[in-house]
Amino acid sequence: MIYTFYSFKGGTGRSMALANLGELFYRLGLKVLMIDFDLEAPGLERYFDVPEAIHKPTEILEKRGVIDLLVSYKQICSLPPLKVSVDRDNTSDSNSSFNEDSFPLSNGSLNQFITSIYERKSGNEGKLSLISAGRREKDGFSNYASRVHTFDWNDFYLNWNGEKFFEWFIKELRSFDIVLIDSRTGINEMSGVCTHHLADGVVMFVTPNQQNIDGTLSIAKSLQNPELIKKARNGRKISLLVVPSRVEQSEKVLLDEFEDDFNKQLKDLISSEISFKRSAFIDLKIPYIPYYAYKEKIALREFERASASDLVESYRNLAHILAKLGSKTSHLYKLSSVLNSSIKTQSKIQERDLNTIISKIIEGQSTEAELSRLGEALSNADSRQLNLQLGKYNVNVEKGKDIHIGDDSYAEWDSKAIKSIVQAIAGDKQAIEKALQQLSHIPSQFQSLITDKTEGFVGREYVFDAINAFIANNSNGYFTIIGDPGQGKTTLLAKYVLDNDYIAHFNLSLQGQNRADQFLESLCNQLINRYQLPYDPLPSNATQDGEFLSQLLDEASQNRNDQPIVIAIDALDEVDQTSYRDAANILYLPPYLPHGVYFILTRRRGVEIPLTGFTSSQLLDLFDYQIDSERDVRTYIQKRVSGSEQLRLRIEERGETITSFTDKIIEKCECNFIYLRYMLLDIETGLYKDLTLEGFPQGIQSYYEFHWRQMGMKSDPLPVEKIKIAYILGEVREPISRRKICGLSGEEEYTVQQVLNEWQQFLHEFISGSEKYYSVYHSSFHDFLHRQDILEKHPVSLPDIHQIIAKNELKVWQKLKDVLRKND
Repeated sequence: MIYTFYSFKGGTGRSMALANLGELFYRLGLKVLMIDFDLEAPGLERYFDVPEAIHKPTEILEKRGVIDLLVSYKQICSLPPLKVSVDRDNTSDSNSSFNEDSFPLSNGSLNQFITSIYERKSGNEGKLSLISAGRREKDGFSNYASRVHTFDWNDFYLNWNGEKFFEWFIKELRSFDIVLIDSRTGINEMSGVCTHHLADGVVMFVTPNQQNIDGTLSIAKSLQNPELIKKARNGRKISLLVVPSRVEQSEKVLLDEFEDDFNKQLKDLISSEISFKRSAFIDLKIPYIPYYAYKEKIALREFERASASDLVESYRNLAHILAKLGSKTSHLYKLSSVLNSSIKTQSKIQERDLNTIISKIIEGQSTEAELSRLGEALSNADSRQLNLQLGKYNVNVEKGKDIHIGDDSYAEWDSKAIKSIVQAIAGDKQAIEKALQQLSHIPSQFQSLITDKTEGFVGREYVFDAINAFIANNSNGYFTIIGDPGQGKTTLLAKYVLDNDYIAHFNLSLQGQNRADQFLESLCNQLINRYQLPYDPLPSNATQDGEFLSQLLDEASQNRNDQPIVIAIDALDEVDQTSYRDAANILYLPPYLPHGVYFILTRRRGVEIPLTGFTSSQLLDLFDYQIDSERDVRTYIQKRVSGSEQLRLRIEERGETITSFTDKIIEKCECNFIYLRYMLLDIETGLYKDLTLEGFPQGIQSYYEFHWRQMGMKSDPLPVEKIKIAYILGEVREPISRRKICGLSGEEEYTVQQVLNEWQQFLHEFISGSEKYYSVYHSSFHDFLHRQDILEKHPVSLPDIHQIIAKNELKVWQKLKDVLRKND
């Protein structure tokens, strides 16, 4: 599909919208071409001045573009061997029969004028390219300006087979999934070419003033003129979309007036095949955010920032509609359901943000920063969502954003309104607690893991976009994410499951939750409950192999109502390989999948997994996305810093700015989120305040070794009792209490508690009954304990530790057998 972005007047946010949609469609795996046809005010390349761009704006300015293509075509036509035969007395007849053999530009000639911006790896076909307005580097701008100002469009069409040129041009553009053209404003030849001749659809941006509305109305009516469509477009239909832009959300009166004017004068111009969930104005409106307009930034890259959320949601809405206008067999059309899902996810994110802060208010643990975030979340949510979430506290938000809390009214979410709603929430704890059942759809054994892993989550949009694109473009299949320990594989899968309400299973070798029978029981129960299948209890053969699971997937696929069945499985590398038969797929995963069934898997890089599938498959290696990962790491650090006054104080004490601190930590962490989790906590608590950032360990394994040394594990004499306790924690395959650690190690409670305190940040804690239980937080610590250079430097051996644990388990089994004998 070829879409022209047009506005009657400038300053509508047209180019910014085009750049954001170009990036969004690229992230979803499409081949996207942007064309800067605004020759008199060019600059589309400025939105892509980012490290990950293949060509920077300064490089793009040195490359040929639209005006160079037009001039080159005329020059080629002027060469005698290639001169196009034009009958001056019968131009229309000459233009009506396009002869490729006599046309001077061949297939693929356009590639010389196309510049790559982004290109995906790891099997994703996504590519973003640009045809700039033309060469206009510093020394060449005067030549560019001369070419633009002297180009005669009437002469081009009349004497240079202009219509044939654009027929060739359109044919070349069809090799892309979607083409986005940035048109000149107003009424002129350039905008006429972009709208009347090139476009399959015209996206018209209109701002809230009468001159814009009148101009847009006139152009739209001319585009819909049946005579023009018949003659100038050879009957090729054109779709119209009118987008209200630069909408000031805070100006209630002006906003309502603009909506009324839009509905009266412009709404009916929108093509009839386009449908809306609420109304054209509400679904299409693009808010005015001065920061992004002034800075020429892509809001999509900062989708988690409160300031960007409204813009991103509006761009996703627009992208969803453009995708639905595509051919039903195209990649573009298939993405419409994915974009619709993304819009719903965005709403869930805002809702969950509100619930998280509300929970903190209930517990009396809310900070000033969180209350500030509450204000942003409330301001960004729509009135219907707020009334659903807050109505129980006697809160009502009207369409125009008038806020009623009890007997008080507010015009905006200012400090007084925030204070009032905090009082309302805190006064009704019991009702709030019932409303905070966010994780009810997730198996109970994984709820605390998902809550913990997703706290403070940032970024990874490129992974989610790749998954969604895979689902949209394939009828079924296996999508596998691979990465090193600590890169966030479990966290991003937990986030994906939480946001999309998908079926999930997490293999946890450190907690003994990694056997095939456990997986089969968990998955079968989830499928039965989700799709209301008639199996209660599970058949006796359900956990023996994959036969019953395959049967359930077939039955569930019949009940899915055209929605995909997505099953997320984490940490295949942690699966107990003795728990399934040799030559079988890992966890007995099916080699064949029914239509609409997708498995999203994660595993470590370099670990071979037995999985044979006769279906679609794709690997995404996080190592191929270093630039994206670094951007996410930077966002994570900045989010932690902004949410912790103590951490900001520690940074100031070190004589660092937040920017210099962030840069140094990024260099040290090697894009490892586990390292960040530990190190930022250390800095925050002042653990290593005498150590410069340059002296911090490099990478997660060096960090463990550094902490090992700091805790005296290499002192003389060696603290053998402490080392033994650390290894017991690392080797047990289930959460363990302090009392049991004492029994296994033979050490006093004081010594055990001392080790637990020293290694607290590396442990996951939970209370069962009256006892606290501990397990190692991340498997990378287990890897460290198994390093040969560490094992060689102390007398504690792994076989000895395993023997201690095994003997204890034998005692437990013996006691159980004795009890059973007595009962018999």
